[in-house]
Amino acid sequence: MATFYDLLQHLEKQPDVINCVSLTALFRFINIATSLKDDIILIQPAEAQTSSPPPVLSPAFNTFLAAACSILPAQANHAWTLLQHVIWHGAIDVDVSSIWENDARRRGFGMFTCYSAFSCSLLTW
Repeated sequence: MATFYDLLQHLEKQPDVINCVSLTALFRFINIATSLKDDIILIQPAEAQTSSPPPVLSPAFNTFLAAACSILPAQANHAWTLLQHVIWHGAIDVDVSSIWENDARRRGFGMFTCYSAFSCSLLTW
């Protein structure tokens, strides 16, 4: 699995990944690509190892992720190269509801946010 140090080393070799792409786009890329992992596996050759990410995304996934993240297809390729191990090995927890249920209330965060006497809303995760 990629560590923070590995990511920094990769960024030293390809600094244009961050220079051209916002962190918001990278987080969106991680979130969407993580959700698509099973679909990415389905189009791999039968002999491909599913325990490792494919070195290159198919054009369909690359084009979709680029459009979804408002980045260029070449930037999506760079983002995949940088983040593929993070995405593949589940370092990003897409479902944070268990964190909310187990830790948030215990630490003083409530289920409702109230910013005025007239407006309260239920927090959804």
